[in-house]
Amino acid sequence: DGDVGLVWVEQDDERPETFEVVHATLSSKLEIGEPQRFGSLGMASFRPSVTAGFATVWHAGTVRSGQLFFAPGRVAPRRIVPSLLGGQTSLLVDSTGALHLAFVDTGEPPAVRYGWMRTSSP
Repeated sequence: DGDVGLVWVEQDDERPETFEVVHATLSSKLEIGEPQRFGSLGMASFRPSVTAGFATVWHAGTVRSGQLFFAPGRVAPRRIVPSLLGGQTSLLVDSTGALHLAFVDTGEPPAVRYGWMRTSSP
């Protein structure tokens, strides 16, 4: 529709030691919507990756490693892959609407891991 989904990490005003993941829409007329949080995790969050429809993944904990979180849209996130800690993440959606996730597993030895999820719409 010409709009761009923006996702970033922002310092929490009430708990300045934590950083939360925030989203907004930039319209085709270059007007930015009101920024909103996916939810308050109360942790430092890093490197969000977003697709069309605001499906977003990120890690929370430390700069290099932490718990992985996923929000399928503008909803509260849930922890994914609880048995692993992750670092850099990348999320994309293909022409069928399936989501593809690649992330750095920061365990020993470190590895790049991949997973996908079928969705009803991109």
